[in-house]
Amino acid sequence: MPGAGSAPDQNGEPTGRLYQFYRLLWRQTKQVQLLLIGLSLAIAILAAAPLHFQQKLINGLAYGISLHQVLVLGAQYAAASLLAIALKLYLQYRSAILGETIVRRIRGRILTTHARKRRAGDPSRAADGTVVSMLTAEAESVGLFVGEAIMTPLLEFGTFLSILIFITASEPLLGVFIVAIALPQAVIVAAVQRPVNTLVKKRLQFLRKAADRTVDAAPP
Repeated sequence: MPGAGSAPDQNGEPTGRLYQFYRLLWRQTKQVQLLLIGLSLAIAILAAAPLHFQQKLINGLAYGISLHQVLVLGAQYAAASLLAIALKLYLQYRSAILGETIVRRIRGRILTTHARKRRAGDPSRAADGTVVSMLTAEAESVGLFVGEAIMTPLLEFGTFLSILIFITASEPLLGVFIVAIALPQAVIVAAVQRPVNTLVKKRLQFLRKAADRTVDAAPP
């Protein structure tokens, strides 16, 4: 799991599992990830466009513009908003398809490997309950993570940066105020991420043990 993979080892040093996971993710889904990155960047750039047309419309109404100019600005605002919505819908669609594809691939690989080791009597194979947990909750979580691992942070940061640049260009003091609010939040998120990863790892271990006991207790 991505969350558990980034948890520290017993000696307290971070592992390279998350980095390896991202390398494998990129190698397996490079073409689709490039499409998601392009869509994310386009949406981030368009994020400030409605604000720009809205600002021009409000300023124009304040200082007096013709009805034709109002309609033109309104049409531009609507077009920018609709284009951003359409791109977001397509982005979510492609991300969901990628996630479901990875879920099926992971489940197929886990089931095939476990069945082969079980037939061969390999003692290193995972317990049946652990495999059940991996096939259900864990595979689903990893698949969803793969679909959003690069797209979501890029989209959120890009949108924030686009709007911040627009606001700073219009009102520098307001831009500085927004940065002053955002920085402490980023520090807090970074500080709590490691404990969250540790809790995720413990949760997975608990679910696997519970599934093992359930399978063992089931009548033959």
